[in-house]
Amino acid sequence: MSILIAILYLYIFKVILIHKMPVGKFNWFGCFALLFFVIFHLSVEDEDGILQQKYRRFGAIMMIPVLIMQFIGIYIRVSSYGLTTPRFMSMILVLIAILFMIQSLFKLPVKYPFIGVAIISLLFTCTPFNIIDIPNRNQEAILKNTLSEAGACTNNVLDDTVKIDKKYMRK
Repeated sequence: MSILIAILYLYIFKVILIHKMPVGKFNWFGCFALLFFVIFHLSVEDEDGILQQKYRRFGAIMMIPVLIMQFIGIYIRVSSYGLTTPRFMSMILVLIAILFMIQSLFKLPVKYPFIGVAIISLLFTCTPFNIIDIPNRNQEAILKNTLSEAGACTNNVLDDTVKIDKKYMRK
């Protein structure tokens, strides 16, 4: 776990130095780190050693910079390319990790994050806010807006004779 956090901190320092986010790497590493944080946090017992107790106390604080970078990275990708199912899933995983971080920082009973996980699971699987439909609607809206701006779609009717400008083709 500490090696993964060290790698993520190196990525953070690299981003700060060169002012450029690594493409397609940080979010996955960050999600793994948050997952491991939750697993290790839940597996530490009161009678475990001093290192485990320090991790239990300070692990959430160590994850805050990783979380901030994930928010920045997700914002950049979603604002550029829209919401996809993997991005939406990573946002849900980040939300779950935040619940456990709050529980850890404020020493709340562990039942509260589990209740939150149950609510999140139901919300994003059994409702119209599920992990497939939300990204699909978002991508569809981006496509329709881009085609409308380019003049290739009017009143939801596609005109395939229109030559679309390169700036719209790229989007």
